[in-house]
Amino acid sequence: MHYNPKRGKSMLSKIFDTKMALGSNTDIVLISSNASSSEKLMTKLWRHIFEFEKRFSRFLPASELSLFNKNAGIKTPISIEFRDILLSAKTMSKKSNGLYNPFILPSLQRSGYLNSRAEGYENDPVDDYRNRGIADIDGLIINRDSAEIPFNSAIDLGGIGKGYLADQLAEQINQEPHIDGFFVSLGGDMVVGGNDVDGSPWHIGVQSAENSDNELNIFINNNFQQIAVATSGTLSRSNSNKKNKHIIDPRNLKPANTDIKLITLASKSAILCDVMASCAVILGSKNAPDFIHEQEIENFIIQYENNHEILIKSNGELIHNKERSYA
Repeated sequence: MHYNPKRGKSMLSKIFDTKMALGSNTDIVLISSNASSSEKLMTKLWRHIFEFEKRFSRFLPASELSLFNKNAGIKTPISIEFRDILLSAKTMSKKSNGLYNPFILPSLQRSGYLNSRAEGYENDPVDDYRNRGIADIDGLIINRDSAEIPFNSAIDLGGIGKGYLADQLAEQINQEPHIDGFFVSLGGDMVVGGNDVDGSPWHIGVQSAENSDNELNIFINNNFQQIAVATSGTLSRSNSNKKNKHIIDPRNLKPANTDIKLITLASKSAILCDVMASCAVILGSKNAPDFIHEQEIENFIIQYENNHEILIKSNGELIHNKERSYA
Protein backbone atom coordinates (compact mmCIF):
# COMPACT_ATOMS: atom_id res chain seq x y z
CA MET A 1 0.00 0.00 0.00
CA HIS A 2 1.10 3.59 -0.64
CA TYR A 3 0.66 6.96 0.98
CA ASN A 4 2.20 10.02 -0.70
CA PRO A 5 2.36 13.37 1.12
CA LYS A 6 4.18 16.46 -0.09
CA ARG A 7 7.08 17.72 1.97
CA GLY A 8 8.34 20.96 0.47
CA LYS A 9 9.42 20.26 -3.09
CA SER A 10 10.13 16.61 -2.45
CA MET A 11 7.75 13.69 -2.45
CA LEU A 12 7.96 10.89 0.09
CA SER A 13 6.15 7.57 -0.23
CA LYS A 14 4.95 5.42 2.65
CA ILE A 15 4.79 1.78 1.63
CA PHE A 16 3.49 -0.69 4.16
CA ASP A 17 2.44 -4.32 4.29
CA THR A 18 1.34 -6.88 6.90
CA LYS A 19 1.63 -10.65 6.66
CA MET A 20 1.51 -13.62 9.00
CA ALA A 21 5.06 -14.84 9.57
CA LEU A 22 7.10 -16.34 12.40
CA GLY A 23 3.91 -17.19 14.28
CA SER A 24 2.54 -13.64 14.49
CA ASN A 25 1.53 -10.60 12.49
CA THR A 26 4.59 -9.03 10.86
CA ASP A 27 4.61 -5.43 9.68
CA ILE A 28 6.99 -3.56 7.39
CA VAL A 29 6.81 0.18 6.70
CA LEU A 30 9.21 1.94 4.33
CA ILE A 31 9.49 5.72 3.92
CA SER A 32 11.18 6.58 0.66
CA SER A 33 11.71 9.12 -2.09
CA ASN A 34 11.63 6.30 -4.66
CA ALA A 35 8.44 4.24 -4.55
CA SER A 36 9.52 1.81 -7.25
CA SER A 37 12.78 0.94 -5.52
CA SER A 38 10.96 0.60 -2.19
CA GLU A 39 8.54 -1.91 -3.65
CA LYS A 40 11.46 -4.02 -4.83
CA LEU A 41 13.06 -3.75 -1.39
CA MET A 42 9.78 -4.75 0.25
CA THR A 43 9.70 -7.91 -1.86
CA LYS A 44 13.29 -8.73 -0.85
CA LEU A 45 12.51 -8.21 2.84
CA TRP A 46 9.51 -10.56 2.76
CA ARG A 47 11.59 -13.13 0.89
CA HIS A 48 14.23 -12.86 3.62
CA ILE A 49 11.64 -13.29 6.39
CA PHE A 50 9.94 -16.34 4.88
CA GLU A 51 13.26 -17.95 4.00
CA PHE A 52 14.43 -17.42 7.58
CA GLU A 53 11.26 -19.04 8.92
CA LYS A 54 11.58 -21.95 6.51
CA ARG A 55 15.16 -22.61 7.60
CA PHE A 56 15.03 -21.98 11.36
CA SER A 57 11.53 -22.80 12.61
CA ARG A 58 11.37 -25.74 15.00
CA PHE A 59 7.80 -26.35 13.85
CA LEU A 60 8.93 -27.31 10.32
CA PRO A 61 10.34 -30.88 10.26
CA ALA A 62 12.54 -30.15 7.22
CA SER A 63 14.06 -26.92 8.54
CA GLU A 64 17.80 -26.68 9.11
CA LEU A 65 17.16 -26.32 12.84
CA SER A 66 14.94 -29.42 12.99
CA LEU A 67 17.48 -31.52 11.09
CA PHE A 68 20.23 -30.24 13.39
CA ASN A 69 18.28 -31.33 16.49
CA LYS A 70 17.62 -34.75 14.96
CA ASN A 71 21.40 -35.16 14.58
CA ALA A 72 22.17 -34.45 18.23
CA GLY A 73 25.50 -36.02 19.10
CA ILE A 74 26.70 -35.91 15.50
CA LYS A 75 28.85 -33.24 13.85
CA THR A 76 26.44 -31.68 11.34
CA PRO A 77 27.17 -29.39 8.36
CA ILE A 78 25.53 -25.97 8.80
CA SER A 79 24.94 -22.87 6.71
CA ILE A 80 26.85 -19.63 7.23
CA GLU A 81 23.75 -17.92 8.66
CA PHE A 82 23.03 -20.78 11.07
CA ARG A 83 26.63 -20.62 12.27
CA ASP A 84 26.21 -16.89 12.89
CA ILE A 85 23.01 -17.47 14.89
CA LEU A 86 24.63 -20.22 16.97
CA LEU A 87 27.63 -18.00 17.70
CA SER A 88 25.25 -15.23 18.76
CA ALA A 89 23.34 -17.66 20.98
CA LYS A 90 26.55 -18.74 22.69
CA THR A 91 27.63 -15.13 23.20
CA MET A 92 24.25 -14.11 24.62
CA SER A 93 24.15 -17.10 26.96
CA LYS A 94 27.48 -16.15 28.49
CA LYS A 95 26.55 -12.45 28.57
CA SER A 96 23.39 -13.29 30.53
CA ASN A 97 25.25 -15.61 32.94
CA GLY A 98 23.25 -18.56 31.65
CA LEU A 99 19.78 -17.04 32.05
CA TYR A 100 19.47 -17.45 28.30
CA ASN A 101 20.07 -21.04 27.26
CA PRO A 102 18.95 -22.33 23.84
CA PHE A 103 18.92 -25.90 25.21
CA ILE A 104 15.60 -25.37 27.04
CA LEU A 105 13.53 -26.82 24.17
CA PRO A 106 12.67 -30.12 25.98
CA SER A 107 11.50 -28.18 29.06
CA LEU A 108 9.53 -25.79 26.85
CA GLN A 109 7.73 -28.69 25.21
CA ARG A 110 7.04 -30.30 28.60
CA SER A 111 5.42 -27.06 29.79
CA GLY A 112 2.87 -27.30 27.00
CA TYR A 113 4.58 -25.72 24.00
CA LEU A 114 4.95 -28.81 21.84
CA ASN A 115 2.98 -27.50 18.87
CA SER A 116 2.86 -24.08 17.25
CA ARG A 117 0.35 -21.58 18.67
CA ALA A 118 0.04 -19.85 15.29
CA GLU A 119 -3.42 -20.01 13.74
CA GLY A 120 -3.68 -22.83 11.24
CA TYR A 121 -0.57 -24.64 12.47
CA GLU A 122 -1.75 -25.91 15.87
CA ASN A 123 -2.09 -29.54 14.78
CA ASP A 124 0.94 -29.79 12.53
CA PRO A 125 3.31 -32.64 13.47
CA VAL A 126 6.51 -31.57 15.21
CA ASP A 127 9.54 -33.37 16.61
CA ASP A 128 8.91 -34.38 20.23
CA TYR A 129 11.91 -33.81 22.52
CA ARG A 130 10.11 -33.88 25.86
CA ASN A 131 12.21 -36.85 27.01
CA ARG A 132 15.51 -35.12 26.26
CA GLY A 133 17.52 -33.16 28.81
CA ILE A 134 19.25 -29.78 29.03
CA ALA A 135 22.89 -29.09 28.27
CA ASP A 136 25.34 -26.38 29.24
CA ILE A 137 26.07 -23.78 26.59
CA ASP A 138 29.63 -25.11 26.32
CA GLY A 139 28.06 -28.28 24.92
CA LEU A 140 27.35 -26.32 21.76
CA ILE A 141 30.40 -26.95 19.59
CA ILE A 142 30.71 -24.62 16.60
CA ASN A 143 33.26 -25.21 13.88
CA ARG A 144 33.92 -23.40 10.61
CA ASP A 145 31.25 -25.21 8.60
CA SER A 146 29.70 -27.63 11.09
CA ALA A 147 28.29 -27.73 14.61
CA GLU A 148 27.30 -30.28 17.21
CA ILE A 149 25.14 -30.52 20.32
CA PRO A 150 25.27 -33.26 22.95
CA PHE A 151 23.32 -36.46 22.44
CA ASN A 152 19.87 -36.32 24.05
CA SER A 153 19.64 -32.52 23.84
CA ALA A 154 17.83 -30.07 21.52
CA ILE A 155 17.94 -26.32 20.96
CA ASP A 156 15.30 -23.67 20.30
CA LEU A 157 15.90 -20.31 18.64
CA GLY A 158 12.67 -18.76 19.91
CA GLY A 159 14.45 -16.54 22.43
CA ILE A 160 16.90 -15.06 19.92
CA GLY A 161 15.69 -15.64 16.36
CA LYS A 162 13.39 -12.64 15.90
CA GLY A 163 15.92 -10.24 17.38
CA TYR A 164 18.63 -11.62 15.13
CA LEU A 165 16.36 -11.34 12.07
CA ALA A 166 15.27 -7.79 12.97
CA ASP A 167 18.91 -6.66 13.05
CA GLN A 168 19.54 -8.35 9.71
CA LEU A 169 16.52 -6.69 8.09
CA ALA A 170 17.58 -3.28 9.40
CA GLU A 171 21.05 -3.79 7.96
CA GLN A 172 19.52 -4.74 4.61
CA ILE A 173 17.30 -1.63 4.63
CA ASN A 174 20.20 0.66 5.56
CA GLN A 175 22.05 -0.37 2.43
CA GLU A 176 19.37 1.35 0.32
CA PRO A 177 20.18 5.08 -0.19
CA HIS A 178 16.61 6.11 -1.01
CA ILE A 179 15.14 5.11 2.36
CA ASP A 180 14.28 7.99 4.72
CA GLY A 181 12.78 5.83 7.44
CA PHE A 182 11.53 2.36 8.26
CA PHE A 183 9.51 0.39 10.79
CA VAL A 184 9.75 -3.39 11.07
CA SER A 185 7.72 -5.33 13.64
CA LEU A 186 8.14 -9.08 14.11
CA GLY A 187 5.50 -9.63 16.77
CA GLY A 188 7.10 -8.55 20.05
CA ASP A 189 10.36 -7.44 18.42
CA MET A 190 10.77 -4.34 16.28
CA VAL A 191 13.37 -2.02 14.85
CA VAL A 192 12.82 1.49 13.52
CA GLY A 193 15.00 4.12 11.93
CA GLY A 194 14.84 7.58 10.41
CA ASN A 195 11.49 9.33 10.23
CA ASP A 196 7.83 8.76 9.46
CA VAL A 197 6.31 10.03 6.23
CA ASP A 198 5.49 13.47 7.71
CA GLY A 199 9.11 13.96 8.75
CA SER A 200 8.49 13.29 12.45
CA PRO A 201 10.36 10.65 14.48
CA TRP A 202 8.71 7.33 15.24
CA HIS A 203 6.67 7.09 18.46
CA ILE A 204 6.31 3.51 19.66
CA GLY A 205 3.46 2.71 22.02
CA VAL A 206 3.85 0.27 24.92
CA GLN A 207 1.25 -2.44 25.42
CA SER A 208 -0.70 -2.37 28.68
CA ALA A 209 -0.40 -5.41 30.95
CA GLU A 210 -3.92 -4.81 32.24
CA ASN A 211 -5.56 -4.88 28.81
CA SER A 212 -3.73 -6.43 25.85
CA ASP A 213 -5.86 -4.36 23.44
CA ASN A 214 -4.70 -1.05 24.93
CA GLU A 215 -1.44 0.85 25.18
CA LEU A 216 0.03 2.85 28.05
CA ASN A 217 0.39 6.59 27.72
CA ILE A 218 4.13 5.98 27.49
CA PHE A 219 5.99 6.33 24.23
CA ILE A 220 9.45 5.44 22.99
CA ASN A 221 10.79 8.12 20.63
CA ASN A 222 13.62 7.17 18.28
CA ASN A 223 14.81 10.79 17.75
CA PHE A 224 15.48 9.90 14.09
CA GLN A 225 18.03 7.26 15.16
CA GLN A 226 17.81 3.51 14.69
CA ILE A 227 16.52 1.76 17.80
CA ALA A 228 15.24 -1.70 18.58
CA VAL A 229 12.39 -2.53 20.95
CA ALA A 230 11.50 -5.93 22.39
CA THR A 231 8.64 -6.92 24.68
CA SER A 232 8.41 -10.11 26.71
CA GLY A 233 6.43 -11.35 29.67
CA THR A 234 4.03 -13.86 31.15
CA LEU A 235 0.90 -12.17 29.84
CA SER A 236 -1.33 -14.44 27.78
CA ARG A 237 -2.31 -13.02 24.38
CA SER A 238 -5.84 -14.33 24.73
CA ASN A 239 -6.46 -13.79 28.46
CA SER A 240 -4.80 -11.05 30.53
CA ASN A 241 -5.59 -12.97 33.75
CA LYS A 242 -3.83 -16.11 32.56
CA LYS A 243 -0.07 -16.62 32.67
CA ASN A 244 1.96 -17.83 29.73
CA LYS A 245 4.50 -20.55 30.48
CA HIS A 246 6.76 -20.06 27.48
CA ILE A 247 9.63 -18.47 29.43
CA ILE A 248 11.64 -21.27 31.01
CA ASP A 249 14.02 -20.63 33.90
CA PRO A 250 17.11 -22.67 32.95
CA ARG A 251 18.12 -22.82 36.62
CA ASN A 252 15.24 -25.16 37.51
CA LEU A 253 13.80 -26.02 34.05
CA LYS A 254 10.37 -24.74 35.05
CA PRO A 255 8.24 -21.84 33.74
CA ALA A 256 9.51 -18.59 35.24
CA ASN A 257 8.08 -17.79 38.68
CA THR A 258 7.97 -14.01 38.39
CA ASP A 259 5.88 -10.98 39.24
CA ILE A 260 6.59 -9.34 35.88
CA LYS A 261 3.65 -9.29 33.51
CA LEU A 262 5.33 -7.41 30.66
CA ILE A 263 8.72 -5.83 30.10
CA THR A 264 9.77 -3.60 27.22
CA LEU A 265 13.42 -2.87 26.42
CA ALA A 266 14.77 -0.29 23.97
CA SER A 267 18.35 -0.22 22.72
CA LYS A 268 20.40 -0.19 19.52
CA SER A 269 20.50 -3.99 19.21
CA ALA A 270 17.37 -6.04 18.56
CA ILE A 271 19.04 -9.32 19.43
CA LEU A 272 20.22 -7.89 22.76
CA CYS A 273 16.73 -6.63 23.62
CA ASP A 274 15.10 -9.89 22.53
CA VAL A 275 17.30 -12.09 24.69
CA MET A 276 17.61 -9.87 27.75
CA ALA A 277 13.88 -9.11 27.96
CA SER A 278 13.11 -12.75 28.70
CA CYS A 279 16.07 -12.98 31.09
CA ALA A 280 14.79 -9.94 32.98
CA VAL A 281 11.35 -11.55 33.27
CA ILE A 282 12.96 -14.56 34.96
CA LEU A 283 14.71 -12.32 37.50
CA GLY A 284 11.56 -10.46 38.53
CA SER A 285 10.93 -6.76 39.13
CA LYS A 286 13.35 -6.48 42.08
CA ASN A 287 16.48 -7.74 40.30
CA ALA A 288 15.66 -6.93 36.68
CA PRO A 289 16.66 -3.21 36.69
CA ASP A 290 20.25 -3.86 37.81
CA PHE A 291 20.55 -6.71 35.32
CA ILE A 292 19.29 -4.50 32.48
CA HIS A 293 21.75 -1.74 33.36
CA GLU A 294 24.58 -4.29 33.36
CA GLN A 295 23.63 -5.14 29.78
CA GLU A 296 23.97 -1.44 28.85
CA ILE A 297 20.37 -1.25 27.66
CA GLU A 298 19.28 2.38 27.65
CA ASN A 299 15.55 2.23 28.39
CA PHE A 300 13.13 -0.20 29.97
CA ILE A 301 9.54 -0.31 31.16
CA ILE A 302 8.49 -3.04 33.61
CA GLN A 303 4.85 -3.78 34.39
CA TYR A 304 4.58 -6.05 37.40
CA GLU A 305 1.98 -7.28 39.85
CA ASN A 306 1.93 -6.27 43.51
CA ASN A 307 -1.06 -7.16 45.70
CA HIS A 308 -3.22 -7.62 42.60
CA GLU A 309 -2.26 -4.15 41.33
CA ILE A 310 -0.21 -3.50 38.20
CA LEU A 311 2.69 -1.16 38.95
CA ILE A 312 4.96 0.41 36.35
CA LYS A 313 8.68 0.91 36.77
CA SER A 314 10.53 2.80 34.04
CA ASN A 315 14.32 3.10 34.04
CA GLY A 316 14.31 2.19 37.73
CA GLU A 317 11.72 4.83 38.66
CA LEU A 318 8.27 3.85 39.92
CA ILE A 319 5.73 5.81 37.87
CA HIS A 320 2.01 6.09 37.36
CA ASN A 321 0.28 5.59 34.04
CA LYS A 322 0.95 9.05 32.69
CA GLU A 323 2.28 10.23 29.37
CA ARG A 324 6.02 9.93 28.97
CA SER A 325 8.40 9.91 26.07
CA TYR A 326 11.83 8.28 25.98
CA ALA A 327 14.63 8.72 23.49
